[in-house]
This record gives sequence, C-alpha cells and structure tokens, in this order.
Amino acid sequence: MNRDVSQIVKVILAPFLLGVIVTAIVFMLFSMNKSNDSTTKKSSDSSYSKVNSDKYEEQLVNDFVTGYTNYNSLNERNENVKGYVSNSVKKEFGFNEKAPSNINLKMESKSIKVWYGKPNSHKYLVMVKDSLNGDEKTDVLELHVSTKNNKPIIDKISLPISSADTSKYGN
Repeated sequence: MNRDVSQIVKVILAPFLLGVIVTAIVFMLFSMNKSNDSTTKKSSDSSYSKVNSDKYEEQLVNDFVTGYTNYNSLNERNENVKGYVSNSVKKEFGFNEKAPSNINLKMESKSIKVWYGKPNSHKYLVMVKDSLNGDEKTDVLELHVSTKNNKPIIDKISLPISSADTSKYGN
C-alpha cells in the first residue's frame, strides 16, 4: 500500500508541483516586465496619460530624446536628432548649425520618463534626469509629433522647464 501512495504522489503531485513552479516563474517574468515599464508613467492630475498611441510616434519620441540627451559634443547631439525633427525645429534649435569648438558639453541621461498626451493629440511630455558635464539636472520637454510624407516627425519642442545653464561651459 505504501508503494501505491508513492506512485500516486509521483503521478499526480509531481506534475501539479511542476505546474505551480512554472506558473510562479511566468508570473515573476511578467512582473519584471511590468516593473521595467515604470519609466513610462501615468499622470492622473494632468492632461497627459498613457494611451494606445502610435508605436511609430512612441519610437520616434524615445529615439529623439535618447539622442538629445546622450552626446559628447553639441555637434554629435545635432547629428543624433536631425532625422527626427522638422526643418523649422532644426532652425529654431540650431540642429543644422556647426557648434563652436570652444563649447565643451557632454550629456548622459540617467532616467527618461515619457507621458503621452490625450488620444490623437500627438503631444508628449518628457522628463529627463541627466548629467551635463557631471552636474546632475532635470529637464522637461514637451514634444508635438506630426506626419510628413507618411512619416512621423517632431514639429514642435517646448522647454517649459530646463535646469541647464550651459553658459558656464563655454571657454
């Protein structure tokens, strides 16, 4: 009889325990993916919230912000962002200009958080914690995306808050 109980345990209990273990692992992996999404936040007290926005726009915004906040020189930054912005933005922010050689700027982003605007608003609010020549700071950008030639492009950048004082980095 003892042998029969042992067989029942092996046949019934072992697969059950294996199923519980696999379920726990899947749950942990799902939870880790959810926590990795914490850089994209929902803001309940403003007009910005996480919505099902166009994936191409989201990618454009993320790629632009990464290029805009990670560079070893202004010329590198300008090259990084040119393909993501309209001609008017290039002109307004000098992305087509060659930076003077006496300006020594190096930026590295530490954290990027993006809030997506109301559905079909094509607005994005971005908060970036970064380091500019070793000085920690936080920048907030508002971006507007439009479509030109069936391709999303950033056509407006507003800098409502910027803690950067770049004048002290020139020679």
